[in-house]
Amino acid sequence: MSINLIQSIRTNILHIRSKETSIIGNLNTNFTVILKDPIAVSKDEELHVSLTSLELPYSFYNVSTALLNNTIIYENNVGVKTTLTLLSQDYSINQLVDYLNADSNFSNVFTTSYNTQRMKITFINTDIVSRTIYFNESNINKLIGFDEDELNIIVPVNLTGIESSGVINMCSVHSLFIRSNLSTGNVQSSRNGNSTILQKVSVDENSGGIVYFNQNDQQQISVLNPQVISQIEIRITDQNDNTIDLNNVNYEMSLLFEIFNKPKNNER
Repeated sequence: MSINLIQSIRTNILHIRSKETSIIGNLNTNFTVILKDPIAVSKDEELHVSLTSLELPYSFYNVSTALLNNTIIYENNVGVKTTLTLLSQDYSINQLVDYLNADSNFSNVFTTSYNTQRMKITFINTDIVSRTIYFNESNINKLIGFDEDELNIIVPVNLTGIESSGVINMCSVHSLFIRSNLSTGNVQSSRNGNSTILQKVSVDENSGGIVYFNQNDQQQISVLNPQVISQIEIRITDQNDNTIDLNNVNYEMSLLFEIFNKPKNNER
């Protein structure tokens, strides 16, 4: 039995250095590349694209405005809401607890503690009346063990306080998604259905290292629809579609474009 191997009829490799791109907005993880030599395919051809390399410094914080996970809204005075916004930076859970306890406004109402064995946070109301934490308006919830859609919680005056319903999660960025403006015909996601994700990259380094696209990541090949590609917009996000903030650190990636003859009906 013979096997017909389908080979590309031509290829293009695009090496991208973030410092040489046109940044969209204020983060260098959202940019446009203008191709000096556009990639064109005929109607009887098919274009595939895949990520072949990525060298991205782990310079993003686990708590930041970019990740939308650094605010807690609470009742400071009776009926008065106050927003505590954490500085964008890296935190361990103990550093985060220390930050909450060091904020004079927050600590005038609540004492925060962390149980290492249970991996849960507890808020104790130190005021003389009950106080509310407005979790349905806060976005720090998942970090400190509360649900994203947690209801507002009234913290009574007692020595028990309230404990987080779940465990803390300081690993806020689980994976990186390389997204583009290229229209793909074979990629879907649970969030949007038909998707513009070119590749999912595992974050298997600690802060300060370099995240590589490596053999542990399943390479994704996307089938593209346009006949001419003259510019490409790239955006790198976390699993929640938040654009990653690398704090102006540069990085590199490479894309492979492969052009195939479209199979005829009797070849399918």
